[in-house]
Amino acid sequence: MAQKWYEKAVVQSAIVGGISLFLVSTIPSCFQTPKLQEKIKQLESESKNKSIEIQKLETQLIPFKTIALEKFSGDENERLTKLAEQIKSIQDDMYKIQQSSKEREIKTEHGSSIKEQLSLIKGQSIDINFVAGDYEVYNYALLIYRIFSDAGWGVTGVNPAIGLTLKGIKISINTEANRGLAQEICNIFSSYGCHLPINIDPGGDDLSILVGQK
Repeated sequence: MAQKWYEKAVVQSAIVGGISLFLVSTIPSCFQTPKLQEKIKQLESESKNKSIEIQKLETQLIPFKTIALEKFSGDENERLTKLAEQIKSIQDDMYKIQQSSKEREIKTEHGSSIKEQLSLIKGQSIDINFVAGDYEVYNYALLIYRIFSDAGWGVTGVNPAIGLTLKGIKISINTEANRGLAQEICNIFSSYGCHLPINIDPGGDDLSILVGQK
C-alpha cells in the first residue's frame, strides 16, 4: 500500500518543526501583551496628568499676562520676561530689607563655648553698653551681658550710651594695662565670627564693650 504524503517522516518532521516555531514565537508575545497594555495605560495616565498641569499653569499665568500686557511693550514672551525681571528685582530688594531688619544672634552652641572660655578668666569685671535708640542693639547687648554673667564675671549693664553712633561692636580699655585681658576677650569672640576691635579711652571704664548698630 502506498504511503500517504503526510505519513512520510520528512513531512512529519517539517510539520512538527513548524508548529514548534510557531509556538516559540507566539507564546512569549501572549505573555508580553498584558505588560505592553499596562505600559500604554501608564503612559496615557502620565500624558493626561501633564495636560492637567499645563492647564493649571496656563490659568495661573493669566493675571501675570494681564499685568505684562498693561505695563510692558513687545510680544507676549518679551512682556513676560520684563515682568519676571521686575519681580526678581523686587524680591532682591525685599531680601535686603529682611536681612537688614534681622536681629543679630550668637548661636546657642557658640554661646556655650564662649561662656566656657570666659569662665576660665572669671572674677573679672566688665561694663556692657549700647548705642541708645535701637531695640535690636539693646537685645544684642543684653545677649552679651548674659554670656559674661553666666560665665561668672562681674557685669554692669546694660547701659545706654546716649548721643553716640557706632557700627558694630568695640571693646574699650582706659589703660594699656588692660590690653591683655581685652585681647583675650577679642580672641574668644572672634573665634565665632564676632569681631571686637580694641579702643583706648583714657576717661572711660577699665574694661567695657559698646554695642552699636549692625
